[in-house]
Amino acid sequence: MSTSHSVHGDGRVVSIDALRGLAVLGILLMNVVSFGLPDPAYFNITNDGGDGLLDRAVGLLGEVLIDQKMMGLFSALFGASIVLFIDRVGARRRHPIVLSCWRNLLLLVIGLVHASFWEGDVLITYALCSPILLLARKLRGRTLVALGAFCMTLTAASGPLAQMILNSSGGAGQLGWYWFDQDLDAAPVVVTFFVTDSFLRALGMMLIGIAMYRSGVLDGSRSHEWYRRAAIAGLGTGIPLTIAGVVWIGATGHSWRHALASNAPTTLATAPMVIGLVSTVMLLLHRRPKSLDRLVPVGRMALTNYLSQTAIALFVLQEVFTRGEFDRAELLLFTFAVWALQIIWSQWWLTHFTQGPTEWLWRVATYLRWTPIRR
Repeated sequence: MSTSHSVHGDGRVVSIDALRGLAVLGILLMNVVSFGLPDPAYFNITNDGGDGLLDRAVGLLGEVLIDQKMMGLFSALFGASIVLFIDRVGARRRHPIVLSCWRNLLLLVIGLVHASFWEGDVLITYALCSPILLLARKLRGRTLVALGAFCMTLTAASGPLAQMILNSSGGAGQLGWYWFDQDLDAAPVVVTFFVTDSFLRALGMMLIGIAMYRSGVLDGSRSHEWYRRAAIAGLGTGIPLTIAGVVWIGATGHSWRHALASNAPTTLATAPMVIGLVSTVMLLLHRRPKSLDRLVPVGRMALTNYLSQTAIALFVLQEVFTRGEFDRAELLLFTFAVWALQIIWSQWWLTHFTQGPTEWLWRVATYLRWTPIRR
C-alpha cells in the first residue's frame, strides 16, 4: 500500500483512521472495567469481577494484550495528529501554531466536562501534553524516539521507587482506592505515582507517534518486509515483557507489596507492543486494502465514539444496573455490543454527514466559522 493509496480525497490518511478506530474500540475493553466494577478492579484483577476461570482468563488477557497497549496506540496517534494538523493548516493558513494551541485548549475544555462525569478521562492529559509536542515536533526521528523511550523508562522506574517508599513507610491501607477499596484514600506517594505515570506514558508514546508519522510508518509507506520484521520484533519483545509483569504479581498472590512495582515490565512493553500492532495492521492493509474498512469510520469519529462510550456505559452499567453487578465475562459481552453499535452508527453517520457531531463542533469552534455538516 503506497502512500498515495492510503489518503482519502479529503486528505485524511486511511491507515491512521483505521488505527484510530482500532484504538478507540480497544480502549473500551479496559475502560469497561472502570465503568462496571469498583475502582480497584482495574488495577487488581483479584479485587472484583468474578472468581471463575472465564473471568480470570478475561482479566489476564486484558492485562497482556490490552492494558496500556490501546491507550499507548491512541497516544501515539494523538502525537501524529498534532503534526498532521500543523502540516495541513500550515499549507493554507498563517499561524498554524496559534490555531493548534486554541484547538487543544478547546480539547482541554471537552476533557474537563468529560471528567466531571467520569474520572478516567484522558483528554485533559492529551491537551496538557500538546504544548510539549508542538515544541518537539521538528526534532529528528531518532531524538523523538529517544525522548519517548526515556519517558517510558522513567515512569517504569517510578513504580519500583514508589513501591519502596510505600513498603518502608506504612501498611497495605496506603494503597486505598488503587488496590483495595474505592472509598479509601490512597497515600500521596500512590497518587503521585498514578498521575506522573499516566502523564509520562502518554507523552512518551506521543513523541514516538510523531516519529512514526514523520518516518512514514503510520501511512503505510514502509515496505512489507519492514513491517513484517517490526511486527515480529515488537510483539516478540512486548508480549513476553507483559507476561513477566503478570507472572510477577501473580506469583506474589497479588500482594500489595508489589502492586506498583509489578507495572514496570508492562510499561516497558507498551512501545514495542504498539509498534508491533501498527505493523501488523499495515501488513493486513498491504495484503487486503479493504480488510479494515469497518474501522475507518469509527476512527474518523474517534472523539465522538470515545465520549459516547462513557455515556452508554455510565447509563447502562451504573443507572439501569448497579456498578459491580456484572462480572468480567459479562462486561466483555457488553463491550462487543457497544462495538457493534458504534461500527454501524459510524458508517451510517458518515454516509450522511461529513464529520462526527463532536468533531464538527470542535472544528467550528476551532476556526470560529460555521461549516455545513450535511453531505
